[in-house]
Amino acid sequence: MITGILSTASHSEMKTGYLVKAYFFGGVIATVGVISATFGSRSDLLIPTALVISGMVTLMVMYRQMHRIIQVKIGIRDIVKAGFVSLPFACALLLFSQRESVVVSLLVTGLFGIYLMVSQYLMLQRFNRSTGAPGITTSVGQGNA
Repeated sequence: MITGILSTASHSEMKTGYLVKAYFFGGVIATVGVISATFGSRSDLLIPTALVISGMVTLMVMYRQMHRIIQVKIGIRDIVKAGFVSLPFACALLLFSQRESVVVSLLVTGLFGIYLMVSQYLMLQRFNRSTGAPGITTSVGQGNA
């Protein structure tokens, strides 16, 4: 999600060349990691791990590159908070033995999808209150056409 925001900033400044290096390194790591994982005995766990690592590398390289365009501040507190909010997703690993069941897969996907949407919504609301930005508004039922 953060890489998308940084990418948008790069596009708005018309300096997309800064993105190439970040996505190149991330893509190489993802490709090598996935190919290597397919030869391992635990490819079902190694492939997602390779993709997470490549995403983190992409973010780190992009973060460094974006400092040349704009001042971006991501504090350690924000990173810890994001990690803490992400911890419940690790609970899905407890249901890994049930991966053959379509019902369990749909239930896990639905529940964690709802959790993701609610957590993002609450963080957005907290951010809007702290910055004074307007919250999410809707015109449903207000007669606006």
